[in-house]
Order: sequence, then C-alpha cells, then structure tokens
Amino acid sequence: MAFFLLSIANQKWFTTQGVVLAGGSIGTYLAGTTTPAPSYTDPTGAVLNANPVLLGSDGSPNSGSAPVEIWVSGSQAYKIIVKDSNGVTQYTYDNLPGVNDVSTSASEFPFPLPTTGLTYIGATQFSVPGDYSSILTANRRLRASVAAGTVYGVVSTAVFGAGITTVTVVLDSGALDNGLSAVSYSILSADHSSLPQIFVGDIYYPAGVPTLVPSQVRQTVLSGPVDASGFAAFGGSTGAATVTASGTLLLAAANGAFDRIGKITNPSWTGLSTNGTMYLWLDIAADGTCTPGSGVLAPVYQWGGTYSTTNNQFTFNIQEMTAKVGTGAVANQAYRVYVGEVTVAGAVVTVITWYQLQGRFQTTQVVIAATTVYSFTSNMGVSVNKQQLWLICKTAENGYSIGDRLATNYMFDATGRNFILACTRNNATAVSSGGLETVNKGTGAVVSLTFANWSLEIDIERGW
Repeated sequence: MAFFLLSIANQKWFTTQGVVLAGGSIGTYLAGTTTPAPSYTDPTGAVLNANPVLLGSDGSPNSGSAPVEIWVSGSQAYKIIVKDSNGVTQYTYDNLPGVNDVSTSASEFPFPLPTTGLTYIGATQFSVPGDYSSILTANRRLRASVAAGTVYGVVSTAVFGAGITTVTVVLDSGALDNGLSAVSYSILSADHSSLPQIFVGDIYYPAGVPTLVPSQVRQTVLSGPVDASGFAAFGGSTGAATVTASGTLLLAAANGAFDRIGKITNPSWTGLSTNGTMYLWLDIAADGTCTPGSGVLAPVYQWGGTYSTTNNQFTFNIQEMTAKVGTGAVANQAYRVYVGEVTVAGAVVTVITWYQLQGRFQTTQVVIAATTVYSFTSNMGVSVNKQQLWLICKTAENGYSIGDRLATNYMFDATGRNFILACTRNNATAVSSGGLETVNKGTGAVVSLTFANWSLEIDIERGW
C-alpha cells in the first residue's frame, strides 16, 4: 500500500486571531464521517501517529517530544478536526486527499457548515449559527443534503443577525426541504472549476456555457441573429398569442462584478394575450440554461435606490449591477434579461420589437437638408444616457475631406442652433436647423456648411 503526506495538516496552526495553537491537536477521520482514521509518521506506514496528533509550542504537529509528519493511506480521502488546547474546535476540513495521490481527488466542497443548529427555512433559504456572512459570499458554490437527495447551487445573500446567518441560495435544480441535514461550501472559484474547461480569449470557462464571468455589457443579448444593418432580427410571427424566435441567443445578466451568462436556441414565449404592451424576458439559471417569461410591467432601470416589491416588478440598480424582482412582499435577486416587447390587440400579437444587441444602436447615414425631421427606430428598450449625432463629409468643402466626421455639438448657426436630438426607449428623432456653421478645418475661420455635402449618423448607447 502506498502512503501520502496529508494535504493541509502538515503546517503550523494558528487561531483566527493569529495566536499559535500551542497544545492543540489534529484529529484524522474518514472523509464525511466521525470515524477515526489512522495516520503514520513516515511514507513507510510502519509507525502509527497518536490520534489526535498533538501540536507543539510552535503550532505544528508534534509527538509530544519531537516534530512529526502526518502520512495517510492512498485511495482514501480524509477529514481533519483542529482543536485548541481546551479541546474547542477551531477548524474542520473534509475530503482531503494525500499529496500527489492520483487515485483520489479533492472535493469541490471541502468545508462543511455546522450541522447543529442548521435550520431549513424555505425552498431557497436556510440558517446556521454563527457569522458566516464574510465566508458565504455571493456566488460561492454550495452542496446541500436534503430529503430528496443532494442539491447544488450558489449563494445569493448571507445576512448575519441575532447570532445566526440566514442564507439565500439559487439552486441549479430542485429545492431545499425540511430534510436538510448538511451543507458544505466550495473552494473559492468564479468559474465552477470542477467542470470541464474551455479556453475563450484569455479566460477559462466551464464547457458548454460560461455562467459566471466578467462581461463588457450586462442585461442584454450579447449575440444573436441580425439584419444587414446589424440590427437585432430574432424573427417570430404575429397573429397568435405565441412568439418563437429563431437562432441562438447568448445573453448576460449582471451579478455585481461577475455576470451570469446564458444561452438558448429558438426561445418561445406563450400566453401573450393581454392587450397592450407585454415585455419578454429570459431568466438565466446557474447552469446557463434560460427560461422565457413575459409580463405587462415595464422593467425599471435606475442609478440606485429601493428595489420595488411589487409582484413581478423588475428593478435594476445600475451602480450595484444587481437586479431584483418583487414578490408582493420582498424583492429577490434575479438573473433576468429583457430581450424585447410585443404589442397585443384582440388577444394576439400584432407587433414584435426585439431590443438591440449589446445595448447599442447606430443609424444608417442619411443625406441632410435644412429644417427637416429625421426619425429612427432604435429599439433600445431603455432610456439612454449616451447619444451623439455626427455629420459625415460626402463632398469636400471648407478644408474638410470626404469621410471627415464632425460632432454636431461643436457646430452652430446664426441662431445658436444646429440639430436637436431626442431619444426615447425605442425611437430617436433629429431635427435640423435652417443653417449650419462651424470653423474651416485649415484656417479656423467661421464658415457655413452646405447641407447637401453632408450625411447624418446617430450613435446611441445606454451608458452603462
């Protein structure tokens, strides 16, 4: 039989306050149990250690008279319990392998919560004695044993008060139940490292769909079908209470510093029969799968403030990069992305509007004229904070070459106006003045521009 040095155990131990655990002890057990398991003084396995192994004056394993090492049998995972000199447990680590023992592997969930006082609250919530709020941070993976079996998920929130930590979870599938008997939390990992990995760009993601990664933009479809102008074109037919998109959508839902990434092919929304406007969303599960949904309440995007508790009201706080949906009593964190809206009349869909990919829109270029109104369908789905109207030179004049771009906020006419640009959720309108003046590109002298020599273009972004 081969023997291996036990990972973690062979080190100097300190309390959480940094005090040496002199006179403490390390007990070794079979993984997941309280059954004592032997350890050995060297890789021959010839001499047993005491169990527990004492800690010397420097906090390292000691036989009582000399330092010792902790070696264990191969093909077996272990649990250790580290106590202070008064026998008070300081640390518990489970599912530890021997170093370089390729016949066993470490669990992704080596850290169990105390079972004494572990309390089931609801399908997505439990409590545990003590303050675990700084350990059970958002998106840390959990494994729970319940009456129905074993369930996995991530931490949504962990709030400490009155001596207990109340933990809300988002499960991959299933639910907590009153048979809750054990919960373990994972090693720190933002990308579920126990899953197979793929390499995209300069970041490793779990195979299939990267579900917790940094994203450049959030609350939007990142990629999907587009038309020749680059505008969202997800398809779908009117005349019924069901809309089915065509193609694969990749989308990002904000979750603070990281995002939950989802992927779905040919999503379908049913029950679109309430006259007026109905809003279409996709909810992203922890494994990246998406569930379509719809409602009559427009999503709220705000810089900050209170999350609405109104039933099914979606609120997104931009500075927090967090979304919540009301239940009528509270607002719970959600991974919901609004992808479009429909107009319903006579209980059937009459108009389908898909929101622009990546929260941005650019018009095609239009030749301009004096005192003219230009209207564009932007389909942003949100009020925008960044908008810019450009003039692009089509015929050289006043020192400007073909292709030169002028920002209209640096232009003027005799009345102090040039263009007015107004944007709503799904439309953009530009109105030209009676004349345009700027400066000659070469001399800096004030000059007039010829409308026919210039085209208009509008760029719009959400600004977050």
